[in-house]
Amino acid sequence: MTREEALRIIKAIPTTYNGVLYRSRTEARWSVLFDRLGIVHEYEPQGFRTDGEGYLPDFLLAGQSLIAEVKPSFDADPDGVQKLRNLVAARGGERGVVLPAFSSGETTALLIWPDGHGETVDDDRATWLTCPEGNHYDVQPYPQIGCELCRHSGDYWYLSDKIGEAYEFARSYRFDRR
Repeated sequence: MTREEALRIIKAIPTTYNGVLYRSRTEARWSVLFDRLGIVHEYEPQGFRTDGEGYLPDFLLAGQSLIAEVKPSFDADPDGVQKLRNLVAARGGERGVVLPAFSSGETTALLIWPDGHGETVDDDRATWLTCPEGNHYDVQPYPQIGCELCRHSGDYWYLSDKIGEAYEFARSYRFDRR
C-alpha cells in the first residue's frame, strides 16, 4: 500500500479548537496556523453549487479572496480538487488553495486561480510568504504575483521566521482531549 492510499483510509478525527468543531485535526491545525499569523478565516461558512453539485469548502480567508481546502495530499481527492477548480472558475475573482496535512511534511500548497477566460491555472509550488510591505501573509505562486491588499507589484515576497514558527506551533499544538 502506498503512502497516498494509506492517507485515504485514515479516518479523520473531529477536533474542537477555539469553540469550533472541525471535521479533522488537520483542519483544526490550519485554523491554529491562521490564528497565529493573524489571518482572519471562517470555517465552512457556506456551501456553493458548481456544475450542479453541492460543494462546501473548508475555509474562506477574509480579505484575501482565497478559498482553502484541506486534503491529506494534493492527489488524495481529485474530485474535491476539481470542485475547487470549478468554483474558482465560476466565481472569477477568487483564488483557491489546497492545503496539505501537516504530517505530510509539505510546506507548499496547490494554488488555483482564474485565468480570465473561464479556466484556471494551477501551481503546486505555491507557498506561504510575507507581503513585501511586511503587513500580512498570503499563498504565492512561483514566480510570485503582486499583492492585492497593498497593491504592491513585483516579486519581493519573502519567507519570514514568523511563518515557520506558526507552522511548527500548529503542527505541535495539543488539542483538549475531552
